[in-house]
Amino acid sequence: MGRDELRSKVYNAIKNTGFPLEQRVGYFLQKNRWVPFYSVEYTDPSEGKQRELDILAYKIIGERRIELRISCKKSQSKPWILFTEDSTRYIKHGSLLKITPLCKSNHEYKLIPEVLRGLPFFSHNRTAINFTAFSGKDLNDQARALIRDALYSSITSVYHRPYPHKLMFDRRGTICLFITIFDGIIFESFYNPETDDDEIVEVGYGQWDTRFPLKSVVEEILDSERNKVSITDALYWFSDRFRVEIMTWDYFKTYINTIERVFSNLSIDELSLFGDPWKPENFPNVREAPKLYN
Repeated sequence: MGRDELRSKVYNAIKNTGFPLEQRVGYFLQKNRWVPFYSVEYTDPSEGKQRELDILAYKIIGERRIELRISCKKSQSKPWILFTEDSTRYIKHGSLLKITPLCKSNHEYKLIPEVLRGLPFFSHNRTAINFTAFSGKDLNDQARALIRDALYSSITSVYHRPYPHKLMFDRRGTICLFITIFDGIIFESFYNPETDDDEIVEVGYGQWDTRFPLKSVVEEILDSERNKVSITDALYWFSDRFRVEIMTWDYFKTYINTIERVFSNLSIDELSLFGDPWKPENFPNVREAPKLYN
C-alpha cells in the first residue's frame, strides 16, 4: 500500500468519526472567545469508572461563567429521531438549569425561567420522551444506545466539578449547560390529534429531560462561610433533574449567539440570581477550599 493510498484510507476513517466535529466545534468556540478544553477526564463515582467529556468550554459573560459540557456525535447514514410531547403543561422551574452556588431560596429558582426566557432552554415547548435512530429500513437499537451514551456522557460530566464541592463554597456564579451536538439529520416525531396521525419534521434543536440521581463520597460540604451543610440538603436545591439540549452543528452556531445575547442583556439584579461576579475579590481562599476528589 502506497503512502497516498494509506493517507486516503486514514482520511476516510477519520471522517467517519466524531473527531472532526469536535475540532470544528472547538475552533468555532475559540473564534468567538470561548475557552475550550478537549477530552476532559473525570471519575464517575456511581460506577467507579473513568469517563471522558468531548469538550468543556467556558466564557465569562455578564461577569458570570457560562460552561458548556458538550458531547459530539456524527452519522450521515443514521438520522436521529426524537419522539416528543408538548411540554407547555409542565411548570418551568429554575432547578433544571444547573447553577453554582445554589440559589438562596425557591423564590429565586422560580424567577430564573422568566429572566432567561430568551434561551431555548426555557422557551422551547417540546420535550423528547424517547429517541432512536434510523438505519435505512428499520429503527436501529445499536445506534439508539449510542445516542443514549452521548446524552449521558454530557450529564455525568457534572462529577467533574461543580459536584459536590463547588455547590456552595465558591460564590462566583457558574451556569452549566449540557449539550449533545449531532453532525447529521434530526427528525422529530409526535402525534397530531387533528390528523390522527404521526407528524415527522426535520429539526435543528430538541430537549431531553431525565432524572440522574447523584452519588457522593462525602456526607457534608462547606458553604462560603465554611459552615458544614448536609449533602442531602444541598441536593434538594440542586435537583437530580437534568435537561440535555440536542442540536445540529448548524443550530449550535445560532445557539451560541443566543446565549451571548441573553446573558449580555441581563440587569445587575437579574445577574444576582447567579452568584457573585467573577472578580478577583470574590475568588475563594485556595487554602480553605475543600479537597476535590476528581
